Amino acid sequence: MEMVPLTTQKKIEETVKGILREADMDLMTEFKLRISASSILGFDLSGANHKKLVRDVLEAFLLSNPSDDETVAPVDPNPPPTTTASAGSGEDERFICKLSEKRNATVQKYRGQPFLSLGESSKEDGKPFRGVHLSANQWSVIKKNFSAIEEAIKQSESKSKSESKLNGDTSKHVEDNTSFSFSIIETSRFDGRGYLRWASQMELFLKQLNLSYVLSKPCPVTNTSQPDPAGKKWLKDDYICYTHLLNSLSDHLHRQYSKKFKHAKELWEELKWVYQCDESNSKRSQVRKYIEFQMVEDRPVLDQVQDFNKIADSIVSAGMFLDETFHVSTIISKFPPSWRGFSTRLMEEEFLPVWMLMERVKAEEEEVLRNGPQRVTYRPATGSCQMERMPPSIGRGWKRKEPERDGRVSIVCDNCGRRGHLAKNCWGKTVEERASGKPNRVTFSSTSPVGSETQATTKNDSRTIS
Repeated sequence: MEMVPLTTQKKIEETVKGILREADMDLMTEFKLRISASSILGFDLSGANHKKLVRDVLEAFLLSNPSDDETVAPVDPNPPPTTTASAGSGEDERFICKLSEKRNATVQKYRGQPFLSLGESSKEDGKPFRGVHLSANQWSVIKKNFSAIEEAIKQSESKSKSESKLNGDTSKHVEDNTSFSFSIIETSRFDGRGYLRWASQMELFLKQLNLSYVLSKPCPVTNTSQPDPAGKKWLKDDYICYTHLLNSLSDHLHRQYSKKFKHAKELWEELKWVYQCDESNSKRSQVRKYIEFQMVEDRPVLDQVQDFNKIADSIVSAGMFLDETFHVSTIISKFPPSWRGFSTRLMEEEFLPVWMLMERVKAEEEEVLRNGPQRVTYRPATGSCQMERMPPSIGRGWKRKEPERDGRVSIVCDNCGRRGHLAKNCWGKTVEERASGKPNRVTFSSTSPVGSETQATTKNDSRTIS
């Protein structure tokens, strides 16, 4: 260990003493003192020789300002070797009684003044004393107020017992109910499958905690305005039971039921009605899942469509008929809100089987991932009068797509004058007019070459129609 130079040592001592004169000794520690001195001096004092020097200066400062009113007796840097003596031995430290395994009550004499020390007497292992030192004046004040101290202790204990009884000591409640010869039953998290196994586990678990009665008995009701202890206990147990039921559900079911119900019995009956019926009647449960299925934004739509198709397959495998057009329309109606424009365009398709819908959904998702949701475009087949979403570079809005002039025959509706559909399928007519089957006009592209025979036939047909 290198010695500290004399000039540096004096500089450190003066700095430490200056800090101690201005510091609050109740909050000051050796570590804080060393850090403050380091910041003032501009060099580190974490070395062993610097620590010892700062500690010696601190002890010397404390010894230079003794006071009878201090609650902690000053520590002598070079205390005379003393040993713990028995009562009446006349030594500097006199043993009074043993407070606990490590704490004793002793009377110590320092600079001719006696101190009552309550704490760990650790002179044998060399560690500093941990406890409190009371001077003769302080002990005299405490002795005069013994009755007031005892009364304050009794009031504090009474208040603690009343608060524990009013609020309910849950930990003691659990300890009383778990002091059996067997441990608490471990329950699994319920994810919608295996309801009967999960329900039996929860019933045993709640019986061990004496909480199962809230699932069958209602809350006691009294006509008096005074708070009913039985009603308070039922409400407390109902809340604990409700919390246990929610915590045993999966994340999806927890989000689904935590906002719908506030009492344990309501939640228990709902789970029983939904999932016990699922296991006892597979047909109705699959239909219920088919109807209640809803797509969300945070999952790929294609994966959700595949899950929905699995439910439809289970319905068909159960022996029930499911029309393909109805199924496709149901899928489109369950798209998330951000797919509303895409759903509108799909609903205008006249021919859209399931396999084609899956391809459209896959292409739409790839387009969304590539260009973002605002650049999604959908181009219908040539000759269709369906709507097309314009890209952002052209302008926002909808435009009607005209049939491409590639030389193919285009059908014009005689009812509304639009191309791309028959008059009998025109939505601008009534059912009776649509059933009459009024013929449609047939036009050709002006740029396509047509033979003379075809032109003559077309002219004759036009005169007939007119």
